[in-house]
Amino acid sequence: MLHKKKRFSLFVFIVALFVVQGQARSSKGDAAFNLDWKFAKGSQTGAQSPTFNDASWQTVSVPHSASYDAPTHSAEQAYYTGDYWYRKSFTCPANTRKVFIHFGAIMQTASVYVNGTLVGMHDNSGYTGFFFDISNAVVRGSSTCVAVKCNVVQTDLNIPPGGGGSSAPDFELWSGMYRDVELLFKDSVFVPLRGQLITTPGTASSAAVRAVTMVRNDAAAAKSVTVALTLRNSSGASAATQTATQSIPASGAYKFDVSTPAIAPQLWSPTTPTLYSLQTLVSVDGAVVDSVVEPVGFRFFAWNSGKFSLNGNVTELKGVCMAQFMGWVLNAVPNSRFAKQVAMIKSMGINSIRCAHYPRADAFYRACDSVGMLVYVEVPTWGVNGGFAGNTAFLNRIYSCDSEMVYDGYNHPSIYAWGLFNEQNENLNTYFTNEMNIIHAIDPVAGSGRVCCVANYQAAATKFTGDIFADNYSTAFSGLNTEAYGNAMADNNEYGNWFRNYIRGGTMDVDPAGEAAQEVNCMQKNYWSTTDNMAGGHFWCFMDYSSGRNTVGREGVVDRLWLPKQAYFAFKKALTSAATDYWTTGTPTTIDLKADLTTLRADGSDISQIVATLRNASGACVQPSTGCAITFTASPTGSVRALYSGHSVTPDSGNPVTCGVEGGRAGVLLRTNRTASSITITASGCGLTAATVNLTSTAVSENFPTSIVYQEPASHAQGIEALKQLIMSYSGKNAIVNFPIGAEKTVRLLNCQGRTIAAAMLKDGNRIVVDRSAMENGIVYVAWNINGRKILSMVNGVR
Repeated sequence: MLHKKKRFSLFVFIVALFVVQGQARSSKGDAAFNLDWKFAKGSQTGAQSPTFNDASWQTVSVPHSASYDAPTHSAEQAYYTGDYWYRKSFTCPANTRKVFIHFGAIMQTASVYVNGTLVGMHDNSGYTGFFFDISNAVVRGSSTCVAVKCNVVQTDLNIPPGGGGSSAPDFELWSGMYRDVELLFKDSVFVPLRGQLITTPGTASSAAVRAVTMVRNDAAAAKSVTVALTLRNSSGASAATQTATQSIPASGAYKFDVSTPAIAPQLWSPTTPTLYSLQTLVSVDGAVVDSVVEPVGFRFFAWNSGKFSLNGNVTELKGVCMAQFMGWVLNAVPNSRFAKQVAMIKSMGINSIRCAHYPRADAFYRACDSVGMLVYVEVPTWGVNGGFAGNTAFLNRIYSCDSEMVYDGYNHPSIYAWGLFNEQNENLNTYFTNEMNIIHAIDPVAGSGRVCCVANYQAAATKFTGDIFADNYSTAFSGLNTEAYGNAMADNNEYGNWFRNYIRGGTMDVDPAGEAAQEVNCMQKNYWSTTDNMAGGHFWCFMDYSSGRNTVGREGVVDRLWLPKQAYFAFKKALTSAATDYWTTGTPTTIDLKADLTTLRADGSDISQIVATLRNASGACVQPSTGCAITFTASPTGSVRALYSGHSVTPDSGNPVTCGVEGGRAGVLLRTNRTASSITITASGCGLTAATVNLTSTAVSENFPTSIVYQEPASHAQGIEALKQLIMSYSGKNAIVNFPIGAEKTVRLLNCQGRTIAAAMLKDGNRIVVDRSAMENGIVYVAWNINGRKILSMVNGVR
């Protein structure tokens, strides 16, 4: 986003000066639109109107769940169903030419109004993203109201995943606007959302980057458009460039198909997740009007003779099945959590996550790209005897979900497979063929190495196996000749009831050599073995959950707060030989209190996991022989929105909250409010001395520019050369921007919302240090003066 300030005009060079691994995708003109929505449940007559009085509505921030009711299993089973509304206003820049609004996901259907006009409706599912062009509905230079009417029907058979009766999914739908919302301000010549698809043709030793980039020209006259690609390595240095020019007619579009020269790439894999970035500049008559930055990972998948190969090396898929929710914040998981979650899974020795049973947020895929985690994504389905074959409305929506899933995940190197369905039990051959055709039209197997499969194959009448074959349950492989299906086996294994009965609350919690060891032995011998004809397996499941089909909710290797159980440590020890933190029965002497995130956004949605571990004098984790509970208190009062206990049997929320100790541990999720604060968490109980941990929530805001600058200065080359001298580095929580030696410079750092986060007068190559948490979504704009010129640059970083 470009900003004009009083007394000086900011010119623009969109230059990626420093790119670190895990960089978020970004586009010129992106603006977060998450804070301070007005929210209400139930039917609201006239709420789409800008003049509607929403003063009595609750103020919330995205990600948000409409199901934040008191956390109990009974409430979870009866999560909010029906209509609910969100409203928010913003001042639209006076001279912006195009405006789009993008929603990461809304459960389950959404009708979007801008200034009272219906601009679009999305009802394909509650798990895929969507966007609308709102250019004709906004009021430029004045207030614009966005209102979203949402609806959830748990038993709707026509909307994926399709619920009700025997086909009710084994997961809760929840509710809410639970993924990011963005506004995009664009020139009349622009790259639309989902407008660029990137592949890496070649081999592990020599590969190029091919970018197919759609550029639209919504101007009244034809435009000569140039697309310039710059591939940058993980240090930010240019590795390859390429350009192409095309005249695009008025109200027309052109698909640029441009490849960089081949390079000898550093490869992406779970052991070395090296990421490049591809910067695309779109220029009209020499002036940059749009830019896109996407992650690039050079990795090469192959499936041969029942094996999966990554970069030419046979790689066993040692995977887990994972849902998207966390604790009692439900599906409204903030982006800050995903890297922590993926890192915890990877530290157990796992290299693949099956997204059971629906696509995920872009931030989750980015975390997997950065950490080095393979990802298998499914369309939002779950069904046994569901009658899907004859439901045209359901199938047409699934076809739309297929496209949305692939377009949203296409450029992420971590994704290696597309799942067509889960646990189908009827003849759906025609349906699967249609899905395969849709997905392969977007993502040909030959182009990326990614494949399609039917998850948890069960129907005897269905002979459709996709590109690879997948099955379910530990007994499903008896006598099965995997070679008969022509390609590799990606087993999404589920143990069955006996596994669920013992993974929580039984001997697996107490005895590290008991049931947990048996399950590890089963997976290593039968499903994670390099001597068979299967590519590997994904065990069910990583975390506790509950549903209409599964009311116990305790079959994960971590609980719903993501506290590890004995089974987690058993897998970790077997797969990595790492030291474990098993617990035994004993007498604790101290409370070891830790927070996994100590700096949070004061946005009303960010969360930290607070864990109290009971330890004895030797530092070992111990469970008291007689039960006890820990009380968590946040101070000062009102410094947090809520604490949510992770206990699966007697959950609680508020401040303070109390939960029983299980496996030597107790924990809460801390959810921030909208006021920046220093926060102290105290854990007390079990007859032990209380422990404390300190956190900080930092202020966040959204400021939109009053106008958009589209033109560049005449001396483009001079500005580019000057900007190359900027160097960015990190020290702890700080980002350090070093400036070149030269004339006195007036320097101002702006975050991606346009808010000044640092300013100084620098002489002879000084530097500015800024808290990384203030950088907002990983992008800092730097305005500085060189030889009397005002220049705006962009420095990429990660919070």
